[in-house]
Amino acid sequence: MKNSSFLLAVVALALSSTAAICDISPTQYRGEGIRPIGVTGIRMASAKVNIDWGTPCALTAVFVMENKTLSPADIQLGFPVGLPKNFQSKDSLDFSMSFDGVAAKPSDITEVGKTGQNFPTDTTWYRCRHTFPPGQTTVTVTTKLPATLVYKTPYRECLRYCIETGASWEGPIGSEEVTISFPSPITPDQIIKATPASYTVTGNTIHWAFKDFKPSGRDHDIDVEYLRPDVATILAGVRAELAKDPTNTALKLKLAAHLFALDRHDLLRNASFRTEPESLVNGVLKTNPHNAEAWLLSIAYDDSETFWDDSFSESLTKKIKTTHKECPDDPVIQLLYARSQAAPSPTLSYDDRVKRSTELRAQLEKEGVYPTDYPHFDYGYW
Repeated sequence: MKNSSFLLAVVALALSSTAAICDISPTQYRGEGIRPIGVTGIRMASAKVNIDWGTPCALTAVFVMENKTLSPADIQLGFPVGLPKNFQSKDSLDFSMSFDGVAAKPSDITEVGKTGQNFPTDTTWYRCRHTFPPGQTTVTVTTKLPATLVYKTPYRECLRYCIETGASWEGPIGSEEVTISFPSPITPDQIIKATPASYTVTGNTIHWAFKDFKPSGRDHDIDVEYLRPDVATILAGVRAELAKDPTNTALKLKLAAHLFALDRHDLLRNASFRTEPESLVNGVLKTNPHNAEAWLLSIAYDDSETFWDDSFSESLTKKIKTTHKECPDDPVIQLLYARSQAAPSPTLSYDDRVKRSTELRAQLEKEGVYPTDYPHFDYGYW
C-alpha cells in the first residue's frame, strides 16, 4: 500500500453560479450594467451547441436567426458568461462571433459586467452590434468553457449552459440541441446528476434536444455533474479487473478504495460511492478480521471528518481500538491507536491542532493508506 497517488487535499471551491455560458440575447445597456430585452420581428429558428470536454472545454454555438420583417434590423447581441478569475476577458476565452461566416472584429466585441435579472453580478456580457437583413442569418460563437469543481468532492466537475436568455427573441425557439462530448464512452456511473432529465447518452456524448419551445426561467438550462472522464475510465478498469476475478481480496479492496475516494467526505451518504465500498470492506473483514488493509480503509474513509482538528470521534476511537486488537503488529495501526488514546493538548491552539491533523493525514498517505490510481489534476484556472 505504499504507492499512493491520491491527493488528500480536498477541493474547497464552490462556483455554483459561475462557469456558465448562455444563448445569445438581444440586450440593452443601462447605467453600469446590461440586461436582456425582448425584440419583435427576429426569432431564433434553431441553435446547436457543442461542448467538447477539456481543461477548459471548447464550446461552439451556431444560431440561425430569422428576420421576419421586410427591413434590416440593427440589434445589439449579448452573450453572458460567468467566469472564474483567470477568465475575465474575451481574449482569455478566445471568444469570437461571426455572421454568415464573416468574423466580427475583436474591437467590435465589448465587455460589460454588473447585470441583474437572475444573472449573478460576476457575469460578463460580450456584446456586439449587427444588422440583420430580412431572412436568415447564421451566428456562430466560439469560446472556452471552464468546468466547475464540486465543493469537498474530488474528481467531480459540473458543466452548465443557460438557455433562458433565448426567450428574449420573438416567438418560440424552433429547435435547440446541446451536446457534451467526452473523450471516451460514458460509463454507467459517470453521470452523477443532470438536468433537464430528458437527456440521452450515446457513446461518449450526452445530448439534449428541444423543439418549438419558449424557455421559462431555468426549466431548459443545462446542468450536469459528472466524474472526470479520466477518473471514470480508471474506475471502469478496476471494475473490469474484479469482474474477471471476483473472489480476489486485493481487487475487492482496490475497488473499495477507488469508490471511497470519490466521496470521502460523505456528502452523499446513500450513494453507491459509499455503500458499495463499505459492503466490499465489511465482506473482506467478515472472512478475515485480521486484514489490516481493510481496517485501514474503513478508518481512512470513516463517516466523520476523519482526523480533523487533531481529534477522534467516539465511534472512530472505538473502531481504531478494535482494529488494534485484530492487527496489533501493523505499524500504521499502532500509530493511529497511539494518537487515538492521547487526548488533545489543551495548550495547543486550534491552528496547531489542525496542523497536527494535517501532518497525520500526510503521514498516512505516505504509508499508502489512501491507495488510488487517480492522478492529481492541475486545472490552471483557480
